Order: sequence, then structure tokens, then C-alpha cells
Amino acid sequence: MGKILYLDEKESFGIEIEESKINAIYHMCKESFPKETGGIIIGKYSSNLNRAEVKIVTGAPVDSKCGRTWFHRGTKGLQELLDEAWDKKGMYYLGEWHYHPGGTPSPSIHDIVEMNKISKNNAYHCPEPILLIAVGSPINNWTLGAFIFTANKKQITLKQQNE
Repeated sequence: MGKILYLDEKESFGIEIEESKINAIYHMCKESFPKETGGIIIGKYSSNLNRAEVKIVTGAPVDSKCGRTWFHRGTKGLQELLDEAWDKKGMYYLGEWHYHPGGTPSPSIHDIVEMNKISKNNAYHCPEPILLIAVGSPINNWTLGAFIFTANKKQITLKQQNE
């Protein structure tokens, strides 16, 4: 399986993610349907810092809460996972992913507020977090939206590139 590339319109910023990781997200969404779910994404940046390389996508921590139109990601076990990713592979928190069942692959107002909080929260060490939003259902096609949020509250939409 290959890598999927998402780029901004100027091709200045991008995300590389293995197709298997995207399929893992879709599988977790299918298991959660019709409720929202989500997790975090972990990886590295390219040497020139213009591409995020997604290496790990987690499921929802056990202390997460969800409903048909909302998701609150828990934290149980995430710090240990992040510490291990850093210690063993030099990888770190890149951002979040979640599922909008029957929705659109665009951030809600709540998503935007939360991502802006993350970009400004020094505890995350992530001034430009990524947000991946999966949409679809077990009987419909799946789609993934990709976004970067900057510390100055700018939202950058990324588009999947054709192979």
C-alpha cells in the first residue's frame, strides 16, 4: 500500500499518510457508527519541516465519550504512548482525527475552537496541529478531510493529491 499526500493550494504544507492508516481510521469509524469517534495522530516532520509524516493513528482512549453528533476524546494512556513514541522513534503528537457520521469532511465550529486551543496550549508542543475528519458510513463511500490550524487562528485546507 502506498502513501497518500494532502497539500495546501500553494503546495507549501502537506501531510503524508499511509493508505493503511487511513483504512484503520475508516475501520474505527465503521465500528463506532452511528456515533462519532476519534483519536490522535503521531509522527514526524520532513527535514525541511513542510510535510507531516503520519506514522501512528490511535483509537479513542477508553475514557472518551461520544454521541451521534459529538465526541470528547479522553486522555487515558496517551501520555505513555507519546512518551514511548518519542523515546523509541523520535515521534510526537501531530494532531487529532475524528469522525462525522453522515456529516461533511469539514471542521465544525467546535472543532475549530478546540484546534485553536491546542495550537496555543504549550502543553501540546504543537503550534500547528493537524485535524483529519472522516465521513461516510458502512454503506457509503468514505472521505477524509485534512486541515492545519496555525497559532494565528488560520485554518489551512489540504487537498488529496492524485497519484
